Amino acid sequence: TAETVAANTGQNISQPELLVEVSVTKPLIDSEVYSASNHMTIRIDSLFSLPESWQPSNNPTHNYNAVMSVPLSDTTDVSVGAGIGTIRPPPDKSVDISGTPRIVPRKYVSCNGMSGTVVNIPNSNVEPYQYDEEDGDIRSKEHHNFRKESESDKARVTWNSERNIFLRPSATATLQERIAKCRAWPLEVFRSSLSAGAKKGKEDDSTTSCHGIAWLNLAPLLYPGVTRVKGAALVHPYIESEVLGRVPW
Repeated sequence: TAETVAANTGQNISQPELLVEVSVTKPLIDSEVYSASNHMTIRIDSLFSLPESWQPSNNPTHNYNAVMSVPLSDTTDVSVGAGIGTIRPPPDKSVDISGTPRIVPRKYVSCNGMSGTVVNIPNSNVEPYQYDEEDGDIRSKEHHNFRKESESDKARVTWNSERNIFLRPSATATLQERIAKCRAWPLEVFRSSLSAGAKKGKEDDSTTSCHGIAWLNLAPLLYPGVTRVKGAALVHPYIESEVLGRVPW
């Protein structure tokens, strides 16, 4: 509504309103199944320190994505993507960014061409990272300078996305079993061509080569009381034989 827009943006915008109600006669998920189920949230922020080959040379025909597989049951998986990432240049150091940190909202992955504040997820913002409190690959003091340089002096790909997955009991059990077997969970990062009808050739070769994989240590989620793993993961070259050897499902 116009009131909501004004409250969220501080701007008085007169817009049409659409009132909608969707109802069902019975809950889609009964209380017994719900109490035994789980809810997974995946948040992906930015890819830093891009290799030269991943950065476009005045060529806007590429997009960037990050995808991981999540079980929906003991027999079915779904690929969960972060959406289309936006490549951004290094921050302008001539601009004073001291003072109160800017609030950066997370965005819906599927917005069907929409823009503006409507793509922002209510009450979900990017949290500042405290290196020492992370669970990732590069959190120790010897990595701090590298990360600060990567985050302030180099181009990046930004998603700031959030995906939510409802895990039924069978999916939760499968997730626990796989983490116990593998510990490191694969997340693929790749660059692809925006042109669906592009001819095969050099451009396709370049797109295929821009494919990396990060291994997320989800083992802490098996510890009593732990509900979140957060941190920076190193991105390695994607080698299919290596991935198939490490992922037992």
